[in-house]
Amino acid sequence: MIVPYDSKWASEFAALRGALVGILGSLVGAVEHVGSTAVPGLAAKPILDVDLVTIDSAAFENVRERLVAAGYRHEGDRGVCGREAFRAVDACVPRVRGGRVWMKHHLYVCAPGNAELSRHVRFRDVLRSDGGARAAYEAAKLSIATRVDGDRRRYARIKEHECRAMILAAVGEEYTASNSEACVTHVARAAAHEFHKTLVPSLRLLAGVGVEGDAHAGATVRHRSRVAVDPTQPNLRQVHLIHAELFDELTLGGFAIGPGRLGENITTRGVDLLGLPKGTRLHVGESVVLEITGLRNPCGQIEAWQRGLLGALLRTRADGSLERKAGVMSIVLAGGEVRPGDGIEVKTPPPPHRPLERV
Repeated sequence: MIVPYDSKWASEFAALRGALVGILGSLVGAVEHVGSTAVPGLAAKPILDVDLVTIDSAAFENVRERLVAAGYRHEGDRGVCGREAFRAVDACVPRVRGGRVWMKHHLYVCAPGNAELSRHVRFRDVLRSDGGARAAYEAAKLSIATRVDGDRRRYARIKEHECRAMILAAVGEEYTASNSEACVTHVARAAAHEFHKTLVPSLRLLAGVGVEGDAHAGATVRHRSRVAVDPTQPNLRQVHLIHAELFDELTLGGFAIGPGRLGENITTRGVDLLGLPKGTRLHVGESVVLEITGLRNPCGQIEAWQRGLLGALLRTRADGSLERKAGVMSIVLAGGEVRPGDGIEVKTPPPPHRPLERV
């Protein structure tokens, strides 16, 4: 599992970097060789870790399309806010003219300024320059490897738990619960009434209105079905949120789906949105406060887009009630900027709690 450092890892990365830049062109801001294979003299699993930095957050969708066309499978953020994982479907990915077999690698895509990217690069640089830190990290990894009997998943899980504090200390951060807090993974908006929304680097939320520049922003209803009934109703659907765990589930079920594709403004991870009581307040980033008003009701456009998807989002429970899984709606109590990576603090109202209903 862990093998001595091999100098060919650097040349394998260089070749892979060249191929990725050739595929993505000006969409790439940087390609970083991170992880243990990037540190001369450090024993490692012979798998390259590659962080690909886009020119900005808005470039992700184009990057995703080109990587998928080159043979990668998009696997979501795997619980790391703002960082998207891609897996090569076989050893000849990325596919290039003339073909070749590549060294096994993990590819992650993130926008400039991503916190986890910064940690990766800083920790790599510490290990390259500090022999004591390098020896301590290698000893920790070898100790874990002896305990897992070749089980790579157990190795990764234990390493994350046991080495996280070492990594954060090396880059000057304190190990606290906030390092793994619930967060925003993506933000999106659309100026027109469209089924999908476009991923953007940030959103500006306006108190009592919603997302600036979004078709559904307003003090009174903006969704066309609600306007048709009574255009003077208060808008309880100013901001639409979906949990990234839903996309994980749907992707495993064979659906081609991702952030913004179901029309949500904010994608979260680590918050049980559907289980929150009505009136729960989400404190997002530095200043934004959202109040949850109810559940989004999945519509027929979903089935028209992908056959079977509506059934995956709207299920009948054993008691005959409907389970709506397409996210929650909210109003903006306090405005400000929201960006991928922003932390989320959940504050539930005093009991008795009322379950969410369709709004």
